[in-house]
Amino acid sequence: MGYLYDFLTWMMDGCYRLCHNYGAAVVLFTFLSRIVLIPVTVWTYRNSVTMMKMQADIIKAQADALAQLGSCAELDGMVASAELVRKTLLGE
Repeated sequence: MGYLYDFLTWMMDGCYRLCHNYGAAVVLFTFLSRIVLIPVTVWTYRNSVTMMKMQADIIKAQADALAQLGSCAELDGMVASAELVRKTLLGE
């Protein structure tokens, strides 16, 4: 944790040395931080989309497992839910 503190302090100090104004340094620091975090944001978004696509398959697998145990009203709802998620996400 100390490394992160040292890095951010170094970065903020550099911004202040450039601007000689704490307000402008904070704005510049925020802008630079956002640029550095863009790849993390994109990576998180892509993983989120992947998980949403997998959700339909998970619901389908749960419905199949319930079908092996016996039929019930819940099973029909799960199958319909899985198909709705698949159609919504894949645009079918």
